[in-house]
Amino acid sequence: CRKHNIAAIASMRMNDAHTSDEAREWQVRSELKKSRRDLLIGSPTPTRAGHADRWNFCWQWNYEHEEVRARFLGLVDEILERYDFDGVELDWMRGPPYFRTGRLLDNLDPLTGFKREAHGIVRRHSETKGKKISLISRVPPSLSEARLIGLDTPTWIREPVADLFVLSSASYCPGHFDIAEAVEYAND
Repeated sequence: CRKHNIAAIASMRMNDAHTSDEAREWQVRSELKKSRRDLLIGSPTPTRAGHADRWNFCWQWNYEHEEVRARFLGLVDEILERYDFDGVELDWMRGPPYFRTGRLLDNLDPLTGFKREAHGIVRRHSETKGKKISLISRVPPSLSEARLIGLDTPTWIREPVADLFVLSSASYCPGHFDIAEAVEYAND
């Protein structure tokens, strides 16, 4: 990347629905997930949890837990401490859910707090290394629908709690992108 003047960006999936597929258990479940099921969404399963409804258990991280949020903040810090990246992408589209059913709106503020802390970690490393390091957030293409998965994307853009937002989709064919609305929030 450096040789060709291309930015090196680390990308982190904030959750992964593949972990809820019992046929893939051996390759995608960490030892921490196996030993600390209390940090997972578990049962009952949200409808947007991959194959979780089929197996009646969701193996995705439950961001309602401070320990889960702290773990990912630690990973952001470690990535920037150990490697010479130009940015870190937090990919919120690979993939929801992040909370148990009925707990989304109660966790908008804690997740926004998480984003503030992640942005602070990136800024600290940027200052320490004396170079621009960006925090990138991959978010749903529909800002209003983002709240349905527990992401307060309009607030994230307005504050901002990242340097760059990528409107994306967890599927191959999104129907609509709220680009004008996102730009409007950024200009507020």
